[in-house]
Amino acid sequence: MSKISAATICATEPHMIAILREVMDRVVSEDLKVREDAILSLAMLLEKHSTLNSGQSFYESVLPTPLCNLTLDKAEQQEIVDWLGGLVNSDKRTSSMIWALTKSASAVALEYLLSLICSQGDGLDEDAAWQALIGIDNYLSLDKNGNLYHQAILMIHNYNFLPSLQRIASTSDPHLKELAKRMIEKLREN
Repeated sequence: MSKISAATICATEPHMIAILREVMDRVVSEDLKVREDAILSLAMLLEKHSTLNSGQSFYESVLPTPLCNLTLDKAEQQEIVDWLGGLVNSDKRTSSMIWALTKSASAVALEYLLSLICSQGDGLDEDAAWQALIGIDNYLSLDKNGNLYHQAILMIHNYNFLPSLQRIASTSDPHLKELAKRMIEKLREN
């Protein structure tokens, strides 16, 4: 199911490994409420450890206490991103999994999003395409002097993302069309 192992998650706190492992197992639950709650928890845990952090009190209000108190190092965060990225690029994908992946604000998460749009963009449902595009667009809205912004622009060009974006811009969905057109303009500025 996952290449992430319990040994790689917060190895200094075995009880936290079990809690995080349980959340990850619930992400692929057949029960929609269980799955969505688990995805929200993973998303907020990733966001809490990213540059998107909204402050501890926010996470205390949305995360169960054991997860809120969990501290992930970069390698552990990356393991979760890789695990979610694998799900996003599989038949188990949901739009909320894509949204959760965008909360990490990492270059690897961007790579999974670009891969998804470039390989399956025409076959994605509107919600999945929207979440992936919003996630990619967030990288285009970063500080232009920042390292991650330059990394994102390079990755977008290396993926030859523009043709996929142009196809989405010709979709019948007005929201996707507008977002894709706005992103095309941003890319042409670079």
